[in-house]
Amino acid sequence: MEYKFYYDESEHSRKINYQTITASNFYDNFVTVIVGWDSARECQIKERYEAFEAKYKDRVSHGELKSTTIKQNQFKYGFSLNKQNAQLLEDFLFVFTEDIHVYFSVISKVEYIVRQILEEYANIPFIHIRAMEYSLTKAILAYKPVNVLKSIYEQESSESIVKEIIKFLNERIDYNMGNIELKEREISTFKQLRFLLNSVQQVKQVEWNYEIPFVGFQLFLEEKNIENYTVILDKEGDCQNTLKAAEKINLKNVSEGDSKDYFGIRMSDMLAGLITKMMKSLSDALRTDSTKEKPVKNLLGEQWFVLNEKQLGLYKKMYYIILKLNDVWYKSFAGVYADDLIAFIGLLEYMNQYDCVEDMKKQDVKMQSEYFNTCVCQRL
Repeated sequence: MEYKFYYDESEHSRKINYQTITASNFYDNFVTVIVGWDSARECQIKERYEAFEAKYKDRVSHGELKSTTIKQNQFKYGFSLNKQNAQLLEDFLFVFTEDIHVYFSVISKVEYIVRQILEEYANIPFIHIRAMEYSLTKAILAYKPVNVLKSIYEQESSESIVKEIIKFLNERIDYNMGNIELKEREISTFKQLRFLLNSVQQVKQVEWNYEIPFVGFQLFLEEKNIENYTVILDKEGDCQNTLKAAEKINLKNVSEGDSKDYFGIRMSDMLAGLITKMMKSLSDALRTDSTKEKPVKNLLGEQWFVLNEKQLGLYKKMYYIILKLNDVWYKSFAGVYADDLIAFIGLLEYMNQYDCVEDMKKQDVKMQSEYFNTCVCQRL
């Protein structure tokens, strides 16, 4: 049996520097999606997908129906979309049936840098290095300390980087003392990080490592016992960094293609964009506001839980695609820091428990945020 796979990505930062991470549209997670199927099914799936595209030909841009047809601000409250956008997504999601395989990866760009900062501790006994990487990554993403980011991404000295991180940790510990009950664990973690960071190597590389998503895909193929396959990547220009990375991981029969010629690439683009937009909206909604006088608990707004049947149906179909469709362990792949992915999956699971909107309305909408928060905290 021969399989055909198609790759695309979202939130691709070719370089990770201070300007990148402080840009207003920066999102930390690099999301990749690969869709595939038995080559004998390609014609039927192509017919199905192109029928979907034909229905929305008025929304084509540069000859393609792209994930950007629905803007990020439309996802401010998740799938609480207007009628037209909800219908488009419903039609897109219903293309995915049992004959389609989905792999996706969600990799934190900041974690990639933090791992380099802490690498000298990796082999020291009694230090849980992955926990330290997670905690420092989360702290940087949650609070975006300007001086720390500048010291890391402007390639200052090792001494300066450590100095700025410790200064930041001290400031957060002092601030968190304003609500010890809420921030007790964070205070303890930051004290441990402060104790560790007495020396650190300078970051050697800030270009993105394109190989990481393919490591997960290789594991996916092994788990599915797929040996006969081709992979077509969305063509990115003369640099071919993605293609070179796939070949370095020893993927077989990999090539580039123009998305206009390959419906599978367009399909991956749509799904990668959808996953990214949902996670980005969740991240924005749950971001800590460090300007308040003392720390407070962040909850999703009530608007996330006021849905009609079509909107609830989108959550349930997305749940099926992400968590049930051809499910194997390596269907998803992430680094140590995967909070946005876990929150996204938690939201899908939370919504899927309801059979219909009337079931949701039996719960006080003001309490839905608390129930969801409990759900996600357990998963984290």
